[in-house]
Amino acid sequence: MASFLIAPMLPFSAADLRRRLSADPQLADAHHHLGLSLALQGEAATAIRLLRRVPWLTPSRLDALITLGVALLEAGRFAEAATTFHKVLGHAPSDPDALQGLGLVLDQLQPGGDLRHLRRASKVRPLDVETMRNLAAALDHRGCLLEAITLLRRAAALSPESAIVHLDLGASLGKLSWRTASWTASLRAATIEPGSSTALIHAAAALASAGAHVRALACLDRAIDRSPTEPTPFRRKLAAMCYVPDFNEARQWSVSQEFARRFAPASPFRPFTNQPQPERRLRIGYLSANFHNHPIAHYLIPLLAERNRAGTEVYCYAETAHRDAMTARLTEQADHWRRTNDLSDAEVARSIRADEIDILVVLGGRFERNRLLVAAHRAAPVQISLHDAGTSGLGTMTYLIADRVMVEPVSRRRERFSERVLRLPSLHIFERPDATPNISPPPVLEAGRITFGSFNNPMKVNDRVLAAWGRILAAVPYSRLILKYIDLYEDPDLKARIHGRLGVGSDRVEFVSRIDSPVDHLRSYARVDIALDTFPFNGETTTWNALWMGLPVVTLSGETLVGRLSASLLRPIGLDGLIARDSDGYVEIARRLASDRNRLTELRATMRDRLERSPVCDARARARQMDRLYRWVWRRWCRDNAAGLPSSDRTNRRAAP
Repeated sequence: MASFLIAPMLPFSAADLRRRLSADPQLADAHHHLGLSLALQGEAATAIRLLRRVPWLTPSRLDALITLGVALLEAGRFAEAATTFHKVLGHAPSDPDALQGLGLVLDQLQPGGDLRHLRRASKVRPLDVETMRNLAAALDHRGCLLEAITLLRRAAALSPESAIVHLDLGASLGKLSWRTASWTASLRAATIEPGSSTALIHAAAALASAGAHVRALACLDRAIDRSPTEPTPFRRKLAAMCYVPDFNEARQWSVSQEFARRFAPASPFRPFTNQPQPERRLRIGYLSANFHNHPIAHYLIPLLAERNRAGTEVYCYAETAHRDAMTARLTEQADHWRRTNDLSDAEVARSIRADEIDILVVLGGRFERNRLLVAAHRAAPVQISLHDAGTSGLGTMTYLIADRVMVEPVSRRRERFSERVLRLPSLHIFERPDATPNISPPPVLEAGRITFGSFNNPMKVNDRVLAAWGRILAAVPYSRLILKYIDLYEDPDLKARIHGRLGVGSDRVEFVSRIDSPVDHLRSYARVDIALDTFPFNGETTTWNALWMGLPVVTLSGETLVGRLSASLLRPIGLDGLIARDSDGYVEIARRLASDRNRLTELRATMRDRLERSPVCDARARARQMDRLYRWVWRRWCRDNAAGLPSSDRTNRRAAP
């Protein structure tokens, strides 16, 4: 229920209320209290039916109308809820609950609209914490973070033992890039409610975003201990471990196996009804929470646009909180669009089975709000992991798609996968930007000193990366380093940590904190001579952007898939010389490149042409490769199905070591 509606102490149990109504169906109080009880239990449809009778029995019962309005709001019946709250305000124009309810409804019907009803409710009830929370949430959604934080700090002062207020405060502080304040507020919530894992998950996110991954993992381990049957903190751990240098391949494998043991359903799977015809039109499902302006969507759109439409029918299963221009493009390219936001993993899997999807592609499964565990329910005959950071650990995930650089041949491979790895010649595919700046000469030619830069997420900037960068700055006299990633470098504690680890004067490090348009962001690369990659989690879109703007990118190739992302971009364009095998080599490549202005100039002049002539920009060829790959795995499933092999045998016997 909406947070402003506080459940009263009901005078009777639901069973008692039903008995009273059976004896006398005209009892308005019984209808109201039973409706409220059912609404609080999530039985909205029955609650709404009961609550509609109260005003008919007693027209003056505004409290029942408010409860009805809230039940309609919770059920997503926004137009009916608005009518109900308007009716209350016609009798009581300053009723704070009706004002809040109408404000929340209009926030759904008119995103980004005015907040006059929520502000009026706040004036009528200036010291009510729940009223502050609702107004703060609406302000947060509109990007008015400072005002939202001010309100939430007042709410925290009024209700210092409210875990939910501290949790809200931590989330808003995190969006403003005040990472230390964010995790402090979240940990305060965890202290108040020691049985809840939510606050610890939020604290871990704030710590990880500032690069403090060891502490983030400690928070997630505490969350796992508190909620051992809840998959979210464990899935977040799968993501967090990819950023930690000391979290080696063996430990990552162990965590992924434990994840599968804990959360994969134990019940047997029903047989599939898909027709095992090898050459028929295939139904391909893509499952993601990133069908908006996100790297995953940018990787996918060329494949959908250039696919063989006669051979494939595409379904998108979208866990997307908001729509933007990229969502519209994907919707146009897909044949079918399914929202998954209000469904459980099992329900999403049932929906995919009902659509008779032949091949389900799970995109970036461990990250953000993605639904990795849908694959654990065996949603489709063939299930593929794409653009994830490593193995899912799930025996039901049939394949993982990578390329020949990201994943080494079996004979040399240290990283383990529960899936069979399918290695394309090259995996990356990027669209040419519609509007893109011209490439400028290396800034060293005018400035007289080298400028290094990294525009990667500070989540990837760990102490080993900073140690290597500090050595590079020491080896290249008068050189500078520019760090940029939207507005995350606003955090003073993050800046202090970076300065301390680099060991150079503050005048040699510049933090750029602003949210640019895509074109202006690309223009920022004109200030940089050499891009420095992160490790063990490399850049991907960031590496592409730097290369597109003519910059050489120095990378360190590691032992895991995410440690070879940049190498898999550099190798197809003939720049193997920028790929180091250890930190000493990384520092030496950067030092040597910084001393060769002719090489920097030549790379700047030829880089974009290298990219445009490479597989990285050939969307049609990559889409055809994917079409052939999908057909191959489907033929294989049809062959195995005809042989009568159980699903588990078909998966496990092909698992790569």
